[in-house]
Amino acid sequence: MKEQNTREFLNEKQQSQADIMAKYRETVLKKKKRRDITIIATVLVFIVAACVVLSLSVFFNIAKIEVTGETRYSSAEITEKSGIALDSNMFKLDKEAVCEKLEKELPYIGKAEISFIFPDGINISIRETAATIAISMSEGYAFMNDEGKILETSADLPSALALVYGFTLENISPGLNVVDYTAAPEQTSIEPSGDNGKKSSAETTKSHIVNETPLELLRSLIKAVSEFGFKDIMFYDVRDAVNLKLSYQSRYIIHLGGNANLPEKLKLAEKAIAAEDLKNINRTGIVDVSQGSKASVRSESYETLPQETTVESGSTVKPDSSGSGSGQASTTKETPPQTGEKTTKKETTTKKQTTTAKKQTTTAKKQTTTARKTTSPKKP
Repeated sequence: MKEQNTREFLNEKQQSQADIMAKYRETVLKKKKRRDITIIATVLVFIVAACVVLSLSVFFNIAKIEVTGETRYSSAEITEKSGIALDSNMFKLDKEAVCEKLEKELPYIGKAEISFIFPDGINISIRETAATIAISMSEGYAFMNDEGKILETSADLPSALALVYGFTLENISPGLNVVDYTAAPEQTSIEPSGDNGKKSSAETTKSHIVNETPLELLRSLIKAVSEFGFKDIMFYDVRDAVNLKLSYQSRYIIHLGGNANLPEKLKLAEKAIAAEDLKNINRTGIVDVSQGSKASVRSESYETLPQETTVESGSTVKPDSSGSGSGQASTTKETPPQTGEKTTKKETTTKKQTTTAKKQTTTAKKQTTTARKTTSPKKP
């Protein structure tokens, strides 16, 4: 019995020693593994650092620059304007800044993108934009794309561009965006009430007039037209904040009312015009979607705006001297476009009434003269 207890004691002691040795060996292995990992990590850091230094100083220097995309500008001109120098390191290149510079200094570049061609090449991809809108200046016109970017100025107005009525631009340079220019709010012109004594749409929605400058109204119109994909716009009229107008295909004048829900109103107008075209493809008139819930079409001879008046509601937008982009608006007289060919039934009736009134006045004068001759005494 005593020998058995002794053996058990010795076995337990040996087992304990074995466990201690196993734990010691495990601890030593963990320390060695940790040390090895530290050494490997340190070596990798040095290798990466060396690669970075070499890539920024020796390797990946720009040896060639290629330009892709259809554009009016030459590859040499684009390369020069980019400011990218050969032998400079491609990883030090600020691609976003270069693209912004190109889009500003070469206005007809709508979008520029830069990509690397390893190990030593740069590709500049160009997508051009096009002028769709013209804004009057004191001398000539500023051509603008759908995003509000000024592309160029010219003394002549191409017939393909949609003209803006409501304000003029001053001291604006190609490459800038009209978003950078603001006009001070001005009083919106309100059309006079009709003969029936009813208030005009502007008078019934005075709460919707305020604080919208012509430039802001134009932005809203352009955004809505661009989002909806409405084409063949001949002019934008933003002189009346509650009676915005578009000319479509030189056939219809679209009365939009205020600038609320413009995409929905354009959709209503498109459906109404499509329905009218099924009846008569050459029909002209006015499409009124100002209520926003329905469209009404009046068949009239095509006219842009009332021709018998000169509206004094335009504004001139000028940048301030500080270059911050804000500007002041000065009121300018703006004569509505004239067609000179067709008149509405209402204008014809008015002219007839005026002619009749003149004839009646002439007859009355003749009668008065005859009466005076009859009653005057004879000379002795």
